[in-house]
Amino acid sequence: MLVTDPFSFLGAPGDDVGCDPAFMRQQLAREEYAIFAAVGPGESGELLAVAGIVRESRKKLAHRAGIWGVYTRAEGRGQGLARAVVTRCIEVAR
Repeated sequence: MLVTDPFSFLGAPGDDVGCDPAFMRQQLAREEYAIFAAVGPGESGELLAVAGIVRESRKKLAHRAGIWGVYTRAEGRGQGLARAVVTRCIEVAR
């Protein structure tokens, strides 16, 4: 997504740690992180929309969570997919 739609993101290939698969595996293994996705129909299950959530890990801030990385591919837009993945983030945060 970052490579095909670079203007949709703050980071750029090569300078965004989110592009490093090892770093992302490590981060997503932590219980305060989660990613939700909407995939297309059929066996291909092509990724169409995504959103991530991270809960603060410090005790006094553990009631807070942030949504990050919301993105919908062009062919998935206008179908409510971004709303669906963000809604799921909010449900999990509560």
